[in-house]
Amino acid sequence: MPQAAEEPLEPTPTIATRDEYLAECRKFLNVRWQHQGRSEKGIDCAGLLVVPALTLGILQPTDDVTNYGRTPHDDTLTVLLHKHCRRLDDWRTAQPADILAIKYAGPQPQHLMVVTKSYDVRWGFHVIHAYGNTEMGGSVVEHRLDEGWLKSVRGKIHAAFHVDGIG
Repeated sequence: MPQAAEEPLEPTPTIATRDEYLAECRKFLNVRWQHQGRSEKGIDCAGLLVVPALTLGILQPTDDVTNYGRTPHDDTLTVLLHKHCRRLDDWRTAQPADILAIKYAGPQPQHLMVVTKSYDVRWGFHVIHAYGNTEMGGSVVEHRLDEGWLKSVRGKIHAAFHVDGIG
């Protein structure tokens, strides 16, 4: 019996532009890092992705998950990224407002960053993220992300994702 052809996936409608999403992320610059934080009083790397998406209507409150440990030990983060994002074939193709998942140890990523400037072979990316290292400020920062920075924190780019609803 012949199988029915698969229906093509409908493209996700654009809810917000890349610039709108980045503007919402930048409202948190210099806000202190706080595990599971979701406000201007404190925010973590997941919150920095979620709160702007909630503000812009990209996500709904029921999409937010806050019952996670400081160091992910399972694939919860990866599952949520795949639920709300499209994984890019090559992380070097990430554009502003795309997400970089950073891995420090083990098979799963432990940190998230938002790209603010596309990849350049000499200079890397520019990113914004909630950096939990209190010795280095422990706040939301925007800076260049290059091999030197990744080596200094013993990290590597695990994957890049495009958030559904951002055009």
